[in-house]
Amino acid sequence: MRILRPARRVRASHSVKATRTLLANDGALARFPGAVALVNPSGAVICTNAAGARIEAVLGGGTQRLAAAVAEAITTGDDCTVTLVLPAAEGGDQLQLTLSILPLAKGEAALVMGHSAPIGAASIGAVASARRRYKDLLSLTGDFAWETNAAGVFTFVSEDGGFGWPAEAMVGRRAAEFLAELSAGVDPFLARVPVSGIPLAFRRADGGSAPTSVAAMPVLGTDSAWLGARGVAREDTGEGPALRVGELVHFVDDEFERAAMPRQATG
Repeated sequence: MRILRPARRVRASHSVKATRTLLANDGALARFPGAVALVNPSGAVICTNAAGARIEAVLGGGTQRLAAAVAEAITTGDDCTVTLVLPAAEGGDQLQLTLSILPLAKGEAALVMGHSAPIGAASIGAVASARRRYKDLLSLTGDFAWETNAAGVFTFVSEDGGFGWPAEAMVGRRAAEFLAELSAGVDPFLARVPVSGIPLAFRRADGGSAPTSVAAMPVLGTDSAWLGARGVAREDTGEGPALRVGELVHFVDDEFERAAMPRQATG
């Protein structure tokens, strides 16, 4: 076991002490083939197994998303999963790192466990091709496409934005901010199951309101953890766009799933 900081003088909880023991040279977690690290609320690594240096490197490299997720898990006591794509080493493939964050004692520490798999050039090219086809479809249909995170914040919107709003004015803001009326029913921007034909009133940039039909699919991580939603929307002109946007979002989701599928088994 590698100890990366002195033990705190205050007495640690039993779960934290037990984890340190399991990460010791003869402990069960020390023999775990994946990366394992014990992390404190500030994002500092307390100790790791041999493979855990990768987690230490990611946290030390200023990856704010992982550090924030660790801090939130420790504060709330709720576990979560984070998936990161790491740059390729010279001559190698990009690496997808999936990390499970398990708070051991609320306010004290979390156990971070991860596994990685290479993302081959063929898979990257397939995803890029799927994105191009998606953009081509959007340019032909005029649909507004988007993705949100688990907080309902836009992380992506189509290049031209939507309803008079430029894309840069929407990304980073909650989808609810752009609704003229909050929906009392299903919220497609937090969809956990596929939905289609959801009627919403979007707030136009000029102050008007646009009746809209929305379809959405949940976005899932490699371990099926819910990460947010992606979908498309189109102003409802009474000509039945709900079916079309629903078909489009299903098509897009299938394309991305096929494109991201590994071409060979990875360890």
